[in-house]
Amino acid sequence: MKRSGDLLRSMFTGAAIAQIARRGQVALLVAAMLFSSGCYTYAAVPTSQPLIEKSAEFRITDAGRVELARQLGPGILTVEGRVVRQDEAGWTLRVYRLIDLRGQATTWTGEIVELPRASVELVSRRDFDRARSAIAFASVAGGLTLFVLSRSLFGGGPAPGDGSGGNTGASIRF
Repeated sequence: MKRSGDLLRSMFTGAAIAQIARRGQVALLVAAMLFSSGCYTYAAVPTSQPLIEKSAEFRITDAGRVELARQLGPGILTVEGRVVRQDEAGWTLRVYRLIDLRGQATTWTGEIVELPRASVELVSRRDFDRARSAIAFASVAGGLTLFVLSRSLFGGGPAPGDGSGGNTGASIRF
């Protein structure tokens, strides 16, 4: 009896297997992108809530934009990062992204920035959203299943000579 790997090799050419592998890699990349971006939400929290070692988004006031322009650049609307320290004066965080008033995002690599409390209008905590994650997972899994089934990637189809129009693919015989 042949092993499953031997069966696959006998059913598909090397080019076909490589194409299937590339499609699988693309599907995994799309799934990873969905999980990394679609599974989190930002929820407003009181400025007094402890956020140490949490990811958060800080909306900057007009006066704060002027005060922080030298440190962050002009016209910053929101600062996203991980809180390193928090006290009555404000927050110290590792900045990962800035969004300006035009909606353009700038990626940072974790530089330490201090945000005075008076410069912050709104604080939102980044939370894992289980419902969105489940929906994203189900969507990706369903899409991959439909893709595989629609392409007959695991063989199957009509057997040769059964009157359905000829040989459309390999068949497995034991």
